[in-house]
Amino acid sequence: MNSVTNINVSTGSKIKECVDKALSILRSDGEQVTIRAKDKAISKAISITEIVKRLMGGETNVRQTTTIAYFKKDSYNASDATKSKIPTIEISLISFQNTAKP
Repeated sequence: MNSVTNINVSTGSKIKECVDKALSILRSDGEQVTIRAKDKAISKAISITEIVKRLMGGETNVRQTTTIAYFKKDSYNASDATKSKIPTIEISLISFQNTAKP
């Protein structure tokens, strides 16, 4: 059975730690990793995903599904209330072991 592990990336997250965690999970048989980020951490999440895919290249096939969205955040100041849209990304990686022999 597939289990899903979430990795939440923030601007303070270390790329190496996130990559190491994702690799250890994907190298387990039939595992799935979901990398999530919002706002300024989106580019870091994309970098982590690309590094993981490159490092997994020879061992398995990796299928990627990406969802991009935004959520509205209400901000209340003493003078007015404003709504801002915060971009988010969710990248799911699923590993499949190679069955073909050269």
